[in-house]
Amino acid sequence: MVNIKGRWVLVTGAARGIGYLTSLFLAEQGANLILHSRKPEHTEKVLSEVKALGVEAYAVSAELSDLEAVEKMLAEIDAL
Repeated sequence: MVNIKGRWVLVTGAARGIGYLTSLFLAEQGANLILHSRKPEHTEKVLSEVKALGVEAYAVSAELSDLEAVEKMLAEIDAL
């Protein structure tokens, strides 16, 4: 596997299902994460879990079908 320790990864749908499990796996591999969900409160659990694994992580939110919301989210990510 490619070494991803210290790299940044954006995980969409990080609050549940495959996105949630992917977030945990990536954090275990040492990747820093930007966790996306439609609402900020949805990522609270996974955000605390991945931070407990010793990586940097931030939560962002946007409805991906709304271009204006996506642009705002991307600007927020750029400001991190």
